[in-house]
Amino acid sequence: MNKVEREFDKAFDPQNQTILIIDDEPANLAVVADYLAQSGFQIKVTQTGEAGLELARRTPPDLILLDVRLPDVDGFEVCRRLKADERTRQIPVIFMTVLTRVEDKLKGFEVGGVDYISKPFQKEEVLARVTTHLRLRELTREVEAANENLERRVAERTAELSQANVRLKEEIVERKQAEDALQKNETLLNATQRLSKVGGWQFDVASGESFWTEELYRIHELPADSGIDHLQESLKCYSPEDRPIIYDAFRGVAERGETYDLEFPFTTFKERSLWIRTTAQPVYEEGKVVRVIGNLMDITDHKRAEEEIRRLNQELEQRVLDRTAQLEAANQELEAFAYSVSHDLRAPLRHIDGFLELLQERTTTLDEKSQHYMATVTSSARRLGVLIDDLLSFSRMGHNEMLKSQVDLDKLVQDVIQESKLEAEGRDIEWQIAPLPLVIGDRTMLRIVLVNLISNALKFTRSRKIAKIKIGCEMKDETEVIIFVRDNGAGFDMKYVDKLFGVFQRLHRQEDFEGTGIGLANVRRIINRHGGRTWAEGEVDHGATFYFSLHQSNGTA
Repeated sequence: MNKVEREFDKAFDPQNQTILIIDDEPANLAVVADYLAQSGFQIKVTQTGEAGLELARRTPPDLILLDVRLPDVDGFEVCRRLKADERTRQIPVIFMTVLTRVEDKLKGFEVGGVDYISKPFQKEEVLARVTTHLRLRELTREVEAANENLERRVAERTAELSQANVRLKEEIVERKQAEDALQKNETLLNATQRLSKVGGWQFDVASGESFWTEELYRIHELPADSGIDHLQESLKCYSPEDRPIIYDAFRGVAERGETYDLEFPFTTFKERSLWIRTTAQPVYEEGKVVRVIGNLMDITDHKRAEEEIRRLNQELEQRVLDRTAQLEAANQELEAFAYSVSHDLRAPLRHIDGFLELLQERTTTLDEKSQHYMATVTSSARRLGVLIDDLLSFSRMGHNEMLKSQVDLDKLVQDVIQESKLEAEGRDIEWQIAPLPLVIGDRTMLRIVLVNLISNALKFTRSRKIAKIKIGCEMKDETEVIIFVRDNGAGFDMKYVDKLFGVFQRLHRQEDFEGTGIGLANVRRIINRHGGRTWAEGEVDHGATFYFSLHQSNGTA
C-alpha cells in the first residue's frame, strides 16, 4: 500500500463514505469504481445526467465524480442544478475530463465544482483527490459545527449578559425604590412618632454610644444637635427618687438581658411637667447583649384622660346607686300599687260575678238577646279575673326568691305535657321530644316557662288537622344550652317579633285565640333572671319557634 492509501486509511473509514460516479463510458466507470471499491468505498454509478441528479437527490452521496460530456445533459449543467438544490448543494463535485483548456476548467469551478481528474485515470491521483476533498468536507463540517457551537455559545453568553444587564437595571431600580421607600419610611416614622408622641432610642453596649430619634429630642425639649450625654443627661428629667429605679432597670437590660416597662413623672429641659412611659429590651448577637433598644412615650394626655375617666366613673357609680335606689323604691311602690289594685278589684269583681249568677237563676223570661248580653258580661268578668291573676303573677315574678338546683328538663317537659292532656283531648297531635339536658335553675319558674310555651303551641295549632309540636335543644358551647319549642300553627309576621315578649302585647285577635298577653312576658322575665336569652322565629300560617337559653349543669347541683 502506497503513502496516499495509508493516509487515506488513517483519515477515513471508507465503509461510511458513499461516492456517486456519473459517466457514460462503461470502461471509465469500471476503472474508477474499481479503484475506489478496492479502497473500501461504497460506490453508486449512473450513465446519464438526469439519472445522476435523481439518485443524488434521493440518497445524497458524500462525493460525486462527474464526467463533463454526457449523452443527455453536460456535466456543467448537472453541477449547476446540483448546487441549486438545497438537498445536494453541499456535496463536493469533482469533474472527470480530457479537457485541458483553462477556460473549460474555470467554467467547472464557476458552476460549483471543486476539482478535476484528468483522463486517462491514474489511481494515485483519483484516490488523492477524492481523499483530499472528503477530508476537506469533514474539516468543513467540523469548522461549521465549531462555528455553530461558537455562535450558540456567543448567543447564550449574549443572552446571559443581556439578562444580567436586565437584572442589574432591575436591581438599580429596586435599590432606588428601596432608597425612596426607606426615605419615605423614615419620614413616615418621624411623622408617626410625632403624632403618637413616641420617641425611640438605641444604646451600643460595647462602645457606649447611643442614638435618639427626632421625637425623643422633642419630648426632652432639646435641639437634635445638642451633643448631650444621652444617658446621663436624660436621667436629670426624672425625680431624684425615680432616678435609681430607671438606672437599675437600664442596667438590668444591658447586663442581664431583662426588659422593663415603667411609668414616671418627667420634667423636660424647659421645665415642663409630663408623664412618660418608657420601655426597653435587649438585642442579642452570638448569645450576648450587644444593643439595647427602647422607646419613650409622652402619656400626659392619657394620664389626664384616665383621671377624668376615674372621676366620671365615680360620679357614674354614685348616679347608678342613686338611680338603682330610686328604681327599687319605684318598683316596690309599683308592686304595692299592683297588689292593691288587684286586691281592690277582686271584691267588686266577685260581686259582679255572684250577682250575675243570681240574676241568671231568677230570670227565666229574658229573651235570647238579653241572655246573650248577660253571657258576654259573665265572660268578660271572668276574663278580667284571669287578667288580674296574671298581672299579680307577673308582678310577683320580679321579686320572688329563686331556689336554684339541678333541673331535669326531660322529666319537667313530660310532666307539663301530661298536665296538658285535657287541652289536647280529641286532637291529632304529633309530639317530637328530643333528649333534653340537665340545667341549673329554679324548677318552679322553669315549669312556668314550659307551661306557657307548650300551651301556646297547643293553642295556635288548634286549626291544624294534624298538629306537630317539636321540643329540642341545641348546644351552643360547653356551658350554654338552647331549648326550643316549634309548632306548625298560625305563626306570626316577623316584623312584629319585638312585640312578642311585651306585657299585654298580642299579635292575634281575641276572637281567634284567647289570652291576656302576659305569658310570654313572664317567660322572658324568668329567663332573664336565669341569665339567659329569649327570642322567636315565625312565618304567618307556617308555624313558629320559641327559643330560650340556660346554663347547662355539669352534673352537680
